Amino acid sequence: QGMPMGVWATWVPVGSLLMYAFGPSLVAAGGWQSVWWFGAIFAVAAFVIYLLFMREPQPGGDAQPAAAPPRLRDSLANRNIWLLGLAFGCFNAVFLGLATFYPTFLSEVRGYSLREAALIASISTMVVLFSAPVAGILSDRIGSRRLVFSLPFLAIAVMFLLPFRVTGWQLYALLIVMGLVVGAIPTATFAAAPEIMGKPELAGIGLAVIIMCQNLGMFVGPILFGVLAQSFGWITAGSAMIPLALAGFVFAWRVKVR
Repeated sequence: QGMPMGVWATWVPVGSLLMYAFGPSLVAAGGWQSVWWFGAIFAVAAFVIYLLFMREPQPGGDAQPAAAPPRLRDSLANRNIWLLGLAFGCFNAVFLGLATFYPTFLSEVRGYSLREAALIASISTMVVLFSAPVAGILSDRIGSRRLVFSLPFLAIAVMFLLPFRVTGWQLYALLIVMGLVVGAIPTATFAAAPEIMGKPELAGIGLAVIIMCQNLGMFVGPILFGVLAQSFGWITAGSAMIPLALAGFVFAWRVKVR
């Protein structure tokens, strides 16, 4: 199931690319509020499309009788799903912090126009569209989810020394390599969650824990990064993400899954 999860894991980069592409034009046309209105309208459209076209698969002729509903408390007592969720929360805190403010840095410090800054910042996101499905295939081939969602954290910790230091071709190279590395974590995380829960009927609860931790990281990361950048500068803010990446590795490595 690594490949399907790899395809599913492209939902964040696709959404990010849309906003990187349209955000500068929306701000120029109607101010920052127009970005929020665009997001709201897009969400309503997605809901309508889902409502009209999404259908549950029909059970086959050899379908087994429905099992007793799992107890929520017992399901949430699974230590490994929380470790995986914490790792994924660290990942999102690190990258959403960077993604939120990197166009601002490129515009204000490196002198790019807002449109150019958004395009450059989206390079790693575009690469993830390729690397996420490939990571799913890789995790299936090598038979290990843990290696695929844990080892990239170490590379991330090293790479976060560089985003606010490199210029020219080194900047583009860094963003490409970063996109190749980070695509592995969401794919392997989503693929591992149902396996950690053990039973198909518990997969939804496991993924709910992952998504909850993901959103916690998305909430904390940009706030923390913004405060650090404003108070201590861009390089310090970037370096402060390294301990979060290392914490993500520790959480991920302790997950007991193949």
